[in-house]
Amino acid sequence: MLLLKVDRISVKERAKILDLTVATIYHWSFILNMVGIEGLLGKNHGGRCNQHRTFEEEAAFLEKLRADGEQGLILIAHTIKQRVEEELGYEVAKDYAYDLLRRQSSSSTKVP
Repeated sequence: MLLLKVDRISVKERAKILDLTVATIYHWSFILNMVGIEGLLGKNHGGRCNQHRTFEEEAAFLEKLRADGEQGLILIAHTIKQRVEEELGYEVAKDYAYDLLRRQSSSSTKVP
């Protein structure tokens, strides 16, 4: 954390030393100034913080869609998004269908 506070080192140099982007250094500096060290050391904010469903619920949902596909129905991302919103009762992001398919396909299919 000291590298964020050293004035003699440029932001680009700090980013290179820490193997981070310049934007990350600025973001961390902002958090450090606004909240303090607790903001950087607090709970982990990575991953799917606002998930709509569990991974297993998503898999079950896709199985229902797969059954529709076997009946000859063609499903596109827009249709998947609409069905998700109907089941959840609220709107999801435009790219939710793509993220859903990426998450589920990457878990079952390992690409070398």
